[in-house]
Amino acid sequence: MSSNTFPNTTRSPVAAKSDRARSPLDAGAYDRLLRALAEETSPAGMRRFLDELLTEAERRDFSLRWRLMELLVDGTSHRRIAASLRISPCKITRGSKMLKEPGSVVLAKIRSEKRDEERP
Repeated sequence: MSSNTFPNTTRSPVAAKSDRARSPLDAGAYDRLLRALAEETSPAGMRRFLDELLTEAERRDFSLRWRLMELLVDGTSHRRIAASLRISPCKITRGSKMLKEPGSVVLAKIRSEKRDEERP
């Protein structure tokens, strides 16, 4: 019998990743993760926690998102951001909209970080 006789029961890695992307958020697990993150008070401890929890690709994506936000707060043009970070204009627009939301926590955190860097 050829392999085409039966439906494909083996999921490709791409299909499996797509299924994970659509699975619903486990609110309880997310809340527990947030508590674990909030308990960590040192940058070194947080680095170790995230290095253990996230893959290199996830850490890269996460830091890229943060860098995008920093550049937007600095007033860097969308075109320059797209060229320097090699990301799509859609990601930049989404980040820009987040920063314009009233009470944006990301905006407040970036501004606070910049103030801390400016202190002698």
